Amino acid sequence: MTAPDQRALDVVGRIAARRAVGWRALADAFSPPTTQGVLALRAGEARATIVHATAWLDSDRDRFDPDLALLDASGRAASTLELNDVVDQLTTEHTRLFADGTGLVALLESAYLPAGEPATAIRAILDAHQLTVSESEVAPDHLRSQLAVAATLAERERDLWATGDFEQAKALRVVQQEFLIAHPARFVPALCDCLTRAARLDLYRGWAGVLRSYLSIEAGVDYGRTLPSQRFQATT
Repeated sequence: MTAPDQRALDVVGRIAARRAVGWRALADAFSPPTTQGVLALRAGEARATIVHATAWLDSDRDRFDPDLALLDASGRAASTLELNDVVDQLTTEHTRLFADGTGLVALLESAYLPAGEPATAIRAILDAHQLTVSESEVAPDHLRSQLAVAATLAERERDLWATGDFEQAKALRVVQQEFLIAHPARFVPALCDCLTRAARLDLYRGWAGVLRSYLSIEAGVDYGRTLPSQRFQATT
């Protein structure tokens, strides 16, 4: 097989880099809120990062627009409140939604599937590809762990394109899609449904929609869309 020219390798490498950025942003979105995260939200970085990550798409970019509008509105609303109030409000909502054992939305694949099965399978994937998950405080089948795995695989694909190893890069892209279908796709659509219903803030409804759309694009299966919502409320 004839190797693609360097320009083609550069294009697909940049796309892989953008896709990795999107997965990292999603992992951050489901992490506990921080002051730095709120400052980024206020600056419009949540929306801007997903726009950057999906810039390589054609008409499929449009499916993100309603949920990106929610992220944008959340950033503007957060800018009207005291920084600490926004951090507190997001922390309260994050705990209400995602706290282990008491949250309304489970972030573990094993909560949707037979106990133990997903965590064991994901550990095998990590070992097979010499991967480590930086979110060491959460289980292998936790949503954030899986998003981190997706990001790391995309970053490795990016590096393979950069070195001209296009056969290995293509093979790794297949591994990514197989991973997404075998794990996130088995529970993320249900998780997004739960989050869309349970969230009181536009921010988390928006991230549910972005996650659903991002997984749909990456896995090549349309998992539907999410609904609109409610914004930050000034504390009284």
